[in-house]
Amino acid sequence: MSYLDQEKRARKAAPILLEILEKPADFNSLFNAYCEADGLVDNEFLDQIPSAREVWQRAADPQTANEILQLPVSFREAVFFGLIRDRCIDVLQACWETNKDRSVQKRLKRIFYELKQDGVHAPAKKKKAPLFQKPTATEVVYPCYVSAADGRNERLLILNEPGQRTVRTLQIYERNGDSIVHFHYDETSRKKMRQFIDDLINVRNVPLYEIDGEFAYYLLHRVRTAAQENNNAEPSGFLQSLSRMNLPESYPTQHPYHELLDGQAILEALADLSESADLHQDPLFIAWMLDREAIMSFQTSLQSLETSNLVIDDAQQAEQIESRMDRAVDNFFTDERRRSYVERLRDAAYLLAKADKVAESQKAVALSLALEDRQQNPSSISFFRAMLTKLIEPQTKKENDQTTESGLIV
Repeated sequence: MSYLDQEKRARKAAPILLEILEKPADFNSLFNAYCEADGLVDNEFLDQIPSAREVWQRAADPQTANEILQLPVSFREAVFFGLIRDRCIDVLQACWETNKDRSVQKRLKRIFYELKQDGVHAPAKKKKAPLFQKPTATEVVYPCYVSAADGRNERLLILNEPGQRTVRTLQIYERNGDSIVHFHYDETSRKKMRQFIDDLINVRNVPLYEIDGEFAYYLLHRVRTAAQENNNAEPSGFLQSLSRMNLPESYPTQHPYHELLDGQAILEALADLSESADLHQDPLFIAWMLDREAIMSFQTSLQSLETSNLVIDDAQQAEQIESRMDRAVDNFFTDERRRSYVERLRDAAYLLAKADKVAESQKAVALSLALEDRQQNPSSISFFRAMLTKLIEPQTKKENDQTTESGLIV
């Protein structure tokens, strides 16, 4: 008997054999009907029924495709009949993709054709792979970047996305965390983008930090939300440029530093933050200082102290200077500036934690919570005092220098 005769007989008797698999109690009557239908019966037929029945019970799962294909032709056809009856197209698709036998592939092709004739969606015909296939370019997920805040509390945010043979880039200059002052959109080559980033870091000495797209879009969403709350309009054309980027469907509800740092526990452990001023040595904080107006006001107050007719000794003068420093720092941190610098410190804590700068990241997050506390004067914390004091040139005689200079380096 040829294989074609076996397949034809198996297809003809498949409905009854499927009933044998589904109704063990009716085996005797169904077996007689199966024989009358010219179903295939060999010496191993009875032994094959239990395993075939087990496969059929799990046949709705595409993972069983390989087991279905390994069944003898009669049981395989019975299972195919059941899959067609129950419209388990995904399982038939899995068999199509798994099978390597040409005759079975031909049978599945016929099944899909008949299903299509009945109006049932069937998978597309497999195409032969060409002898030579041009390698497809894989999309590279380009890193995004954020700069450290400068002395004007401005920051650069660079969002990069892969385009078709290009890089879509949106560069945003934001101020105080609540306004976008300038932006630039471009679609450029990967080489030019790398050159641009390298120029910022190594030529212009911009402290630039690599971040993932999720955090970059979180920062952008935060500044846009703050801008709306403060009625700060976005630059003309910004929305049009932003629409060309792949905006996420949702944004984190809280700052991602929470995933890395337990801020409250750290603040309690660090207590008075007396060693926090040394953070200004990190590139993230080098440019942190009071604004020009606050510095000039403080400088004027020092000049008035020097020209005062009141006779005070050195200790009293030092006390007066310290008092005016405190006042300058506390007056600088208005409610709006507290909010802005709290967010800046959280961002810094996240970037430092990502860079494995554990001690620095802990200080930064503790400072954010301390500044958020309206009951605490910023001048009582060395880090915030250093935003002024690091600008004051030491009033000590330098070696080989006959004059003593004082004042501010602005």
